[in-house]
Amino acid sequence: MQTKKLSNYIKRFAKYPILILCIYYLGVNATKISPDQFKPSFIWLVLIFGPLYFLSTFLRAINWQTGLGLLEKVKRKYRDIARIHFKTAIAKYVPSNVMHYAGRHFMGSQIGIDHATILTSNLLDLTLAMLSAGIIVLCALSTNLIEIPQTLQKHYDKYNLPCLAIVCICIMIFFCFIWRKTKSRSQNKNISILPQLLSIVVIYLIFFTASGTVFFLIFVGTGNADPNIKALLYFIAVYVCGWALGFITPGAPGGIGVRESIMVAMLSGTIDPQAALVGALLFRLVTIFGEFLGFIFASTLLKPPSVLEDQC
Repeated sequence: MQTKKLSNYIKRFAKYPILILCIYYLGVNATKISPDQFKPSFIWLVLIFGPLYFLSTFLRAINWQTGLGLLEKVKRKYRDIARIHFKTAIAKYVPSNVMHYAGRHFMGSQIGIDHATILTSNLLDLTLAMLSAGIIVLCALSTNLIEIPQTLQKHYDKYNLPCLAIVCICIMIFFCFIWRKTKSRSQNKNISILPQLLSIVVIYLIFFTASGTVFFLIFVGTGNADPNIKALLYFIAVYVCGWALGFITPGAPGGIGVRESIMVAMLSGTIDPQAALVGALLFRLVTIFGEFLGFIFASTLLKPPSVLEDQC
């Protein structure tokens, strides 16, 4: 019995080493932040950019609606899909990203979406989001927009092309898997599936660009970035890297800790690490505020028709 308990404890905490290391890294940098680097006036950046981030998340609801449209005969109203998306998006902080999709599953079944359809649509949404992030990261690496650390540069130069070829092959296999999975359940004609899958990827590219721009503007607002196109593209690439690695790391709710560590590490070559940490923390506050606005929006203006009728 004791052995089983010990085994359960090991399994429970085995997924946390990366998160613990990231928090330790952030803590070391946080202790070096001087008072003049974190000004109270920076809270205005959160209040200004939070609503902008909230507006960008409408794109994610559009993508989920498109995915559902590929799998169902009935076309769901955007109002219903957006209500579910915004009310469940904040659930990823308790205790992990999985809860966002679990919340979609629970609320989606309440409006008549069958479990298999919700599961497939969530898988479709998740994988195409990661595929879109991968496209941005590959473009940033191939154009040398992202600098490889000197300790890894020699290995990167040696294995760059082989690894790129392997990644491209994996992406093609991955996309074929999604195609077959969607095709097997889709009520649409085969010819209409591919454009809709590509539209989801395009919208995710727009979403990452928009939210990455918000990330960049925060650093412009704190005086740690120059407002030019090259810097904008670099910050977008850094944001996407942080988002992707934070998303796939187990035990990190909403990517907390991991995302900020990646951002600070990647930005440390261009700006002060402590300034990078301040900007990353401000951006985290922006995203939480934006998702909280989404929850309020869904709970008030996007209530189900029956609820609105009862109030009238």
